[in-house]
Amino acid sequence: MGLIEDYIISLVNLQGIIQKDMVIKIYNHQNDDKIKNISLTEMKVDNQKLDEEYLTQNKIEAVDDYFVHYVVNEPKYLKN
Repeated sequence: MGLIEDYIISLVNLQGIIQKDMVIKIYNHQNDDKIKNISLTEMKVDNQKLDEEYLTQNKIEAVDDYFVHYVVNEPKYLKN
């Protein structure tokens, strides 16, 4: 687990869903070590692997360009 995973978890817990570019913007605004890219297909931040197990334990999943809390992604909560 790392600082970026903690940011992702905190932001998703606040919003339920957050776009990866917004994670980058918020993280970079508050930290000296900047990140440039988050790849959700490879689950990497720049060239470092995200701790997928830690995110999963915290009920976070990647959907398209978003990090999403599993409850938000449950079919019974989605509108047709």
